[in-house]
Amino acid sequence: MKQTDWNSVSVNCRFDQSDQITEVLEEFGAGSVSVLAPDDDDRTTVTALYELDGLDLDQLFSDLEKFQHDDRQFQITQEILHGRDWVKESQDKFEPILVNDEMWIVSPWHKVDDSEAKVVTINPGMSFGTGHHPTTRMCLEFLAKHDLSDCEVVDFGCGSGILALAALKLGCRFAWGVDMDNDALDESTDNAERNDLSFRFMAVHPNSLPSDISADLILANLHLDILLELTGTLKSFLSESGWLVMSGILRSQVEQVQSAYEDTFDLEVKFEGNWAMISGEKGS
Repeated sequence: MKQTDWNSVSVNCRFDQSDQITEVLEEFGAGSVSVLAPDDDDRTTVTALYELDGLDLDQLFSDLEKFQHDDRQFQITQEILHGRDWVKESQDKFEPILVNDEMWIVSPWHKVDDSEAKVVTINPGMSFGTGHHPTTRMCLEFLAKHDLSDCEVVDFGCGSGILALAALKLGCRFAWGVDMDNDALDESTDNAERNDLSFRFMAVHPNSLPSDISADLILANLHLDILLELTGTLKSFLSESGWLVMSGILRSQVEQVQSAYEDTFDLEVKFEGNWAMISGEKGS
């Protein structure tokens, strides 16, 4: 086992700040960055590991403190991690997920001893989406329960690509992964290659998504403000009988989302803890 000392910097922040904070941590030469799934208050912890020499901590802290604003819970901590294999320990946190009787979500270092199983291999990188968070898990369960044969799927806010790739494994014809984050586009493309699905998957920036798409299913695991901003876009990209699945929503935000979409969809809501998933068929 390789044992190394690391300089660890962690930031407790709102989840909607995590992408920008990750960029700052990377600019200072982080060897790795991890982002915890948001809690019930939509907060997360972003942690970066650095080699012991060469890090300008004062400047890093100064740049990170610009995100604090009036957030009293915002906190930056730093510690030295001694003599443990932190890479292996971070890998051990990602346990395989059994979605249903036939589908597994695993990391590259895990194997499923079932030749008949549908296995989606996701490398846990900086992009959100390993299947462990309730919002992602509810979307996966929706996919596993529906016939996706010959469907065209668009995954808005694709992150690691987990939902689009699961849909492909379950029989959909083609999947688009859409994200503003270039790192997410790269990671979802890499994960598609890892699952031998590159020929049926394309990751694009929203502005590069063809305007004439008529999707059978749109997956949108996004923040509330983005779901409200994309109301017209999501409706227009769906076929007349297409399905929309939205998550990333807190229980307290359900009524806002319903109000924005109920004119076009007959909506159903599923809850897991403080999180919700809203789904519905267009025109029903």
